[in-house]
Amino acid sequence: MEHYDVVVIGGGPAGLAAAARIVFAEIPDHEPFSVLVLEASDALGGGSRWKPLFMGSSKYFFTKRELGLLIKSCEEEGAVVKRGEEVLGFEVRDPDTFYIKTSRSEYTCTAVVFACGFRRSHAQESELHWQDRALWWVLGDGALIDRLQQLQEERQEEGVAIIGSRHVARLCASWTVPPRDVNVTFIAEPPGADPPNPWVLDASVVDIKDVDERIVLKLRDSRTGKVEEMAVGSLLVDFESYERQGTAMLFAAAQPFVGREGFIEINRRTTTSVPGVFAAGDVTGEPFSIAKALHEGATAGFAAYSYLYGKRHGRKPTLFPYYPEWTH
Repeated sequence: MEHYDVVVIGGGPAGLAAAARIVFAEIPDHEPFSVLVLEASDALGGGSRWKPLFMGSSKYFFTKRELGLLIKSCEEEGAVVKRGEEVLGFEVRDPDTFYIKTSRSEYTCTAVVFACGFRRSHAQESELHWQDRALWWVLGDGALIDRLQQLQEERQEEGVAIIGSRHVARLCASWTVPPRDVNVTFIAEPPGADPPNPWVLDASVVDIKDVDERIVLKLRDSRTGKVEEMAVGSLLVDFESYERQGTAMLFAAAQPFVGREGFIEINRRTTTSVPGVFAAGDVTGEPFSIAKALHEGATAGFAAYSYLYGKRHGRKPTLFPYYPEWTH
């Protein structure tokens, strides 16, 4: 079992910003802290891989260039980045040790930063989006029905899958006139439909792939644990439902810092009610934005560094949270 000083769960902008801040904050002549970044998908970046994200105005974006610089900063400064490792379990072993179980290994750490967003991202999602076959921000059932009718005209013989949190089941139930001739499958990720809905599959989306011009979903049934595949022509991701019910923290849902709707409760310093546990980005709830993710990520990284430094040396580090790089 490997041990790290800090484990960052999530390789999106918030997690990468946290990891970069930890390795950047090292004080000369002091042993650096070991940092591990765990990303469930095969690709880093989370939602920023879909397209450029607004940074507060229509002329200021977070693009793949900035994402690449974040990844480079983490890897070149010594952070260990592991892709394709889904976190399956989290335990507080004692005040100084956290245990993390993944799909591939087990780890212990002294501090942890949760930055896993409000849902799991998948490597091929952005590619499918650019092909106009996946990702549509659902703004209401009226807009959704219009989009489904358009899909029916374009891909009449192929099915459509709509994935979301349990709120996607309420959207399904609200339809009084569903679109005709469209084979629609609703998939509600855990905790699933509440109450259970016979028209909705309660399953976790394990993977999304493009196979022979079909979108293949690998689904894990929430009740039986059985994994099966489903092939559809188009995929709609109901982000509005995920914004109301996050699904990324299911593996730690019983922890006191995880709220009823699946989001982590933090204070302005990104710390939780459990010492040594920090959180950043969409996993902390509204507002959902790249600017917030980067800010909270950097703040959580510095907070985690300060926490570890205090444990190792018995005092706070002599660093400012942010400072300019002076050049002469």
